[in-house]
Amino acid sequence: MKNNFLLYTSGFIVAAALLFSSCNKNYIIGGDTVDLNQFKNKSVYEALQSNHTFDTLRMLIDSCPQLRDSIDQPNITYLAVPNSLITSYLQKRQTWFWQNVSTNISYTIDSLIKDLRIRQTLRDSMMMYVVHQALPYDSLTEIGAIYPTAYAKETVALSYESSSVDPTKAGSGTSQGYNPNVSTTPRVVYIARMLRAFTITPSNPIKKMTGTDGTRMLCPISGMVTKNGVIYSLPLANYSLFYN
Repeated sequence: MKNNFLLYTSGFIVAAALLFSSCNKNYIIGGDTVDLNQFKNKSVYEALQSNHTFDTLRMLIDSCPQLRDSIDQPNITYLAVPNSLITSYLQKRQTWFWQNVSTNISYTIDSLIKDLRIRQTLRDSMMMYVVHQALPYDSLTEIGAIYPTAYAKETVALSYESSSVDPTKAGSGTSQGYNPNVSTTPRVVYIARMLRAFTITPSNPIKKMTGTDGTRMLCPISGMVTKNGVIYSLPLANYSLFYN
């Protein structure tokens, strides 16, 4: 079975009242509003350069022409890997070497860069973060749709979901930017790794997935529009890198 990536798109995570009342196009980083179109005259790579969340990712891209070529293509959607996920991967690889080879081996970012250069399968798996179609918010739907990635074994599903949890009500959970005093309902991005196949229909939108289908996670950065595509960030933790 294919492992599917499901991306539930979101424009606004917090401070929704400010965003919707001002009618400006913004995305959110850590509670701060940022102009959605500030990178429209820059490439995907140049946009990644502007955000330290992706510093380690850029090191990998710079070390591998195949990765750089993949994000320089026109009309793409790029699922950017944050520093914390790469650090987590390095820690897991380090543990594996200690348990299976030797405690004298260190697996560092330099080790990963070397692996990317010599292992074609590893480079190929990085293509699962590239969709050959630019997918800004206005091209997405509430129920979701599935798109192929540049890695043949993987697909990604994106949906633009409303978030209307009222934080003033007991047991309501996290508001995700909802404010009952603002008429417009915010939308949020989630990413989930699927454990089994899931068919999206109008009566079975992707938000109906359960824990046995996969795990959905909040997307911390979304909708960064560049001159050659759109960037969405993978979650900061608990998300597997590379195929299998």
